[in-house]
Amino acid sequence: MLPPDHATDPAARSQMFGHPKQTTLGEIDSFIPTLPREYQAYAHLIRSTAIYPEYALLLHVNFVEDLWQRHGFVRATRLLSSIPPSDVAPYLLVTEIRGRRKQTLRRNRVAADSEPPNVFLDYKARPITIAMANAAFARASKRNQVHPAITPALIRESVLLASLAEPVDSQIGDIGEELNTGEMEGET
Repeated sequence: MLPPDHATDPAARSQMFGHPKQTTLGEIDSFIPTLPREYQAYAHLIRSTAIYPEYALLLHVNFVEDLWQRHGFVRATRLLSSIPPSDVAPYLLVTEIRGRRKQTLRRNRVAADSEPPNVFLDYKARPITIAMANAAFARASKRNQVHPAITPALIRESVLLASLAEPVDSQIGDIGEELNTGEMEGET
């Protein structure tokens, strides 16, 4: 049996068995505002939906708008999501497409017929690539002395792990409570 501190502390347990430190959702939430503005909505979308980072960058405005028309904002977001999306997730794409993206296109004087189809654009109105995103995340991690460096893939992995752990943690808590009270299923 593990010593009590290792039995209850996941970080201590992972270090004991040689697993790397898992980035918490709180650390990710603190990190996202430090990213350049054009990467924040992208990071929030991954954080809220656990969408594959590469897939998020390949989303086209017409495809997303078609999903909205056919399914509505909330259902369309669920279709793109790997987990039950957060309450704000449906509005992230709306804000990006109808807000920041339009401002970027206007500021760079991009004609309507030559707009890139991608949802996520850099400050020069070019589609963001995974290499550009990884470089921006690496620079922000270095600037903020975040170790391990937070990447789009790490955000997705952390969100997926957290979503898997939630039901298990609540079930373990319920079982522990039953054991303490002596009210196991089937007992009267």
